Amino acid sequence: MEEDLSSPTAATLNNVQSSSGTASDNEQCDESGWYLEQIQSSQYNRTLELPSGRRVSYAESGDLTGFPVIFLLGLGGHRYYSLLYDAIGKEKRLRFICIDRPGTGTSDDVRKSRRSPMYFTHLILKDFCSSIGILRFGLVGQSCGAVYALAIALRMGTLVRGDVTLISPWVTVATPGHTKLARFAHRMPSFVLSTSYKLLNAIPRYLVKSRRYDIIAMSLSNNEKIGFFSSTVHLIEAMRQLGVTSFEKSSGHESEFVMCVEKIETFGFQYQDVQHSVRMYHGSHDKMVPLAAAANVAASMPCCSISVRPEATHELLFDFDYCKQIFSDLSHSLYFEKLRVRPGLGTSLRDSHTIISDKYHKKHTNNLCESDFPATAEHLTVL
Repeated sequence: MEEDLSSPTAATLNNVQSSSGTASDNEQCDESGWYLEQIQSSQYNRTLELPSGRRVSYAESGDLTGFPVIFLLGLGGHRYYSLLYDAIGKEKRLRFICIDRPGTGTSDDVRKSRRSPMYFTHLILKDFCSSIGILRFGLVGQSCGAVYALAIALRMGTLVRGDVTLISPWVTVATPGHTKLARFAHRMPSFVLSTSYKLLNAIPRYLVKSRRYDIIAMSLSNNEKIGFFSSTVHLIEAMRQLGVTSFEKSSGHESEFVMCVEKIETFGFQYQDVQHSVRMYHGSHDKMVPLAAAANVAASMPCCSISVRPEATHELLFDFDYCKQIFSDLSHSLYFEKLRVRPGLGTSLRDSHTIISDKYHKKHTNNLCESDFPATAEHLTVL
């Protein structure tokens, strides 16, 4: 299908990709220089030894005097990625704290039996918050980081402020509307899953090494491509120049992959157990976690709303214009909203997020049966 280059988005994308494709090695290094300088600063390489003796690495970005927000990235995430949201955090007065989970970055690993989100909450995050003096915080979870965010909201709900923000959240494999691939992976032996992850992970590593970012970005939406080529590529190049993968851990990603498909055990809680107010943001073209599955989960939770970004994929975090809206919503809920959902009261915020256009509903739900998409028109917002 031919792109309409008369539109601002398509024209911008064309310019960004063209400049990226024609840049020399020296120009690429110049573009990545600022990112390289930043990720070598102490702000992005903080470490903390917990009372248990466990070491945790983390980064802080955004407004360092702003409202603390625990930022939990998805599978393969690294604390350095929080740099991409530094400007947004400063604008919205948010202090992003991005923690490397066990076995990633320079954080100590844990035994497989302690790989669950509930363990992370109970024995790591509680001590972490206490050690750096955080008495209250906001929560953001992206992809499988959403599982950890909900576990934190369940176990540490008295410390959580504002809406729990979930971006392209991972959901349990048994959720109606989830992919057949996720269900198939759940039935595979653990050693096959681990081997499969290593093989799948080798592909993007090779593409980064050969700098074939055009192939990596093929499945992204236009808005996501703009963010990817204008910022993310330069950060990845800076990390490659620094040789992050050669001296920091990544074994935790493989273990989290197995955890996500609930092969060894469940997450330790049900999403519908979470009483805190939750706000989901999801892409209509997400193939990793289909919109139908996310909508089913949102409908089952007592205090959850979901906003849909048309054309967006699972990599919603690359759409920086949309991220500004997401973090603006979070900042508003942290600084201005007085209504909070308290455990046990059963208060629902669904009625304040009850808009979905008939045009969007007809276009994107015609192929879904009612059992796959129950009553979602009542609590979806299209942005």
